[in-house]
Amino acid sequence: MGDVLSLYPQPGRWNRTLTGELRRSPAAALATALERAPHLDRVAALIIPRMPGRPLVSYSIKSDRPSSWCEPLYRAINAPYVSYNTDQATNAVTIDVDHGDLDRLDEALARGAMAPAVVTINPANGHYHAVWWLADPVMTSPGDPVEPQRLLQRARDLLRLALDGDPGMANRLSRNPWAVWEPDDARPTGPTTLYQDALDEMASPLRHVAIDGGGDAVRLDALVASLEPWADDLAEERAAAAPKWRKPAVENPAGRNCTLFDRLRLWAYGGAVTDASLIREQAHAFNDNGLPPKEVDDTAKSVAKFMATKWVGGGRADGYHRGVMGLAGSGLPLVQRQRLAGQYGPKQRRIKTDDAVLAAAGELYRADGARPTQAALAAAAAVGLKTVKRRWAAVLAHLAATPAVATPTKPTAMPMSPPTRSADVESRRPPVPDFLVRASGLGVASKGSNAVASGYTPWHSSHGVAPSGALLTDGAGSGPGLAMSAGPASGVREPRLGATRWAGPPSVSPPAYDTAAEVEDVAAIASGPPVEPRRRLKAVAGG
Repeated sequence: MGDVLSLYPQPGRWNRTLTGELRRSPAAALATALERAPHLDRVAALIIPRMPGRPLVSYSIKSDRPSSWCEPLYRAINAPYVSYNTDQATNAVTIDVDHGDLDRLDEALARGAMAPAVVTINPANGHYHAVWWLADPVMTSPGDPVEPQRLLQRARDLLRLALDGDPGMANRLSRNPWAVWEPDDARPTGPTTLYQDALDEMASPLRHVAIDGGGDAVRLDALVASLEPWADDLAEERAAAAPKWRKPAVENPAGRNCTLFDRLRLWAYGGAVTDASLIREQAHAFNDNGLPPKEVDDTAKSVAKFMATKWVGGGRADGYHRGVMGLAGSGLPLVQRQRLAGQYGPKQRRIKTDDAVLAAAGELYRADGARPTQAALAAAAAVGLKTVKRRWAAVLAHLAATPAVATPTKPTAMPMSPPTRSADVESRRPPVPDFLVRASGLGVASKGSNAVASGYTPWHSSHGVAPSGALLTDGAGSGPGLAMSAGPASGVREPRLGATRWAGPPSVSPPAYDTAAEVEDVAAIASGPPVEPRRRLKAVAGG
């Protein structure tokens, strides 16, 4: 068996151990096959190590109650019918030929078709299965690539035409070349054939006549290329099998207008005619019931409007994409085509959403020069916040590759001096209560006075530089707020938020204020520790 395995040293990974050796089940099946059919040693080394670990088998496919199930490979080698494929992968292409003409296979090989790996013949009637083993399995699970599946279906159709095979073959169960007759099996009766006579002469226990086809594992694209001589026959077959519009009604019981409408619309559907002038011309050609020209024109206008706005049979570019995947002529089963079509729509919507999110992120990044927030990006892209969160990693990668546009900086404004108080403002100052003046001892100027205590110089006259005895504010050009008293001559207390502080020495009075509350604040702060303004007013008044 080791010499046989050297022909194909790489079995399927599911049938070998970590050290690369063949597992016990496929090894036992291979030993059984070599013992039963030594002339198929090359075929056994090619197929058995690459078969599924638990293939689908059937013992009763020709009975009144056919059934199938999965068995380990060492037991499946005994079943009359076995599957080389699974629901997830296709390893081989099997063509069922029911006419028993092996000359058709010889003709196909002479025209360039690749040779099968094995041919298994039913000795009772001469019908046979021809098997081509694929070098690379075709994955057929949902979500797997579609192109290999289409190519596989094309290879099956071309091989069927080349051999005049059975179109109903599902490529599932095939005749097992190594199956034998069991003692309790009922052998077929009837006139013997050449193949049955051959088995009887060989005294072989095999159920089927198995012939080594001579073909190795083939690449799917090479197999299809070798079958191009039958490509035109396949195109004609598919064109003939394409659905046709039903024959237009000759007479509609509803009346002449309905008859014309049915004939005209079905004619437009079949030819995908959207030109209003052609539809109108054909409507008059169909008018063999004597309808007035005005009614014929109205009918043509109705059909033309439908064909221009709602007809989707041709797959227009205005939102309708029927047939965009090209599955109509692929030959895939209806269920598989529906599954692939169901995956296509969500995939296209995901791509559209990805493009919208990345485009919005790039625009915001270029406009602001900074990474946008997830909420802002969701609003700009018109998607949900969770949609942005799921794509945030892709957004960051996109922004990393997007050049940022520098945001122009605003020019720094020159410091401005507070406006000089006019004489009118000075004249409108409220009177200062005498008890505040006595309590503070600062000699604040009374109402109507434009002068302050000696030593005060208006700080705005120095263009933003506060001299000794100046009134400082926390905001440029802002009005006075809560004042703070001057500390020792060496410095000034830190102001509170929004406060106005007196920067001069204690011997110099602050300037006049606009309101009595501000005068009270300054007087109270200068005479003691800071307290709340209203409490300060009450304390000074009580003193």
